Amino acid sequence: MAKAKKKKLNAVDLAKEYQLFVYWSDEDEAYLAEAPELKGCISHGDTEKEALENGRDAIVSWLEAADEFKVPIPIPTKDFSGQFVVRLGKSLHRDLAKKAQAEQLSLNQLVQSILRKAV
Repeated sequence: MAKAKKKKLNAVDLAKEYQLFVYWSDEDEAYLAEAPELKGCISHGDTEKEALENGRDAIVSWLEAADEFKVPIPIPTKDFSGQFVVRLGKSLHRDLAKKAQAEQLSLNQLVQSILRKAV
């Protein structure tokens, strides 16, 4: 019986799906690029651009190594639009609108502030 061929991972394309955060580290005296979804996947650079480029390379290397050593690869987090629809009772909607007006905020700003404090 013929053995099925394993489909080769396209790490370069998959790497584009992962979030990469670039930030300055006083301790390292360099910009760090970290892919939080991929444990231990971090790189650095003298500039933000260099750290970003090195970070993208690090993601590709991480994915290739995980594939080679049969380490489970996390599914990339989807990008969020920043919008969602919530249905409210009429009285809650009214109360929120009054509070927003009293605080000189838009309804959106008020609800965002309330949610931020709750998370």
